[in-house]
Amino acid sequence: MRVYSEYRWRGRESAYILPPLVDAAALRAWVEDEVVPRAAPLAEAYQVVYDGVEAYGRFPGHEREKEEFDAWMATRAEPPLHGGGLWSVGEWLAGESCGVRADSTDEDLQEIAADIHADALTQNIVLIGGEAAVLDYLKEIRAEARASPAGLVADLRGRGVPEKRLLDLVQQDDLRCAVCCRVLEVIDSDDETVWLGCPSEDEDHTSYRIDIPPARICPWRNTRSRGMRYSKRRLRPRGHPVMRRCRSGGSGTG
Repeated sequence: MRVYSEYRWRGRESAYILPPLVDAAALRAWVEDEVVPRAAPLAEAYQVVYDGVEAYGRFPGHEREKEEFDAWMATRAEPPLHGGGLWSVGEWLAGESCGVRADSTDEDLQEIAADIHADALTQNIVLIGGEAAVLDYLKEIRAEARASPAGLVADLRGRGVPEKRLLDLVQQDDLRCAVCCRVLEVIDSDDETVWLGCPSEDEDHTSYRIDIPPARICPWRNTRSRGMRYSKRRLRPRGHPVMRRCRSGGSGTG
């Protein structure tokens, strides 16, 4: 539904409808190059005339030019359109780290954001929020890279990774991606293996497997010493047998 203001009815305002896929990033340049040269003569001819107490906008001696300009804007003008569509920054970058590291400075991020935004424009993509939204997204990636891996350590411990192995991973800083420094995450796991990978999912980023050693199972033993008979028992974790003296005629099991 079109709503016309009082100013528009009286010729003191002009408005033109743009197509839904207009490229907002390129619109200003198009207006300056195509619209302004056509509208400038009309702006110079424009006058406010009064009919009693009512004011009206008129183009004395240029009425035909104004009609032609309106017809051009309505039917022949070709504002820039984007064929790539309107994307959020997260959708466009699809989880890529974009070269952001834990030690990236704000200046580094601003330069990367400008490059990403310019690259999107060359592909006819409009990013919601523009370059500022790209910069905010990159700062989130940097914050993730600076995060502590303590949560991942607790997760791996709960999945059965030995403490010594965890200590080695922390000391060698192997719980972070070697490319972007983000803390790794568990991609998959079972009773024997845990797969870790970078959240970016890029092929050249870090991913590797941790083997979980099986629970220690000690062999059954028959032990006799000094006339005492012991039943078949599993060894305790420290290697000491569980001993029980069997009474004469007893089964020897406990």
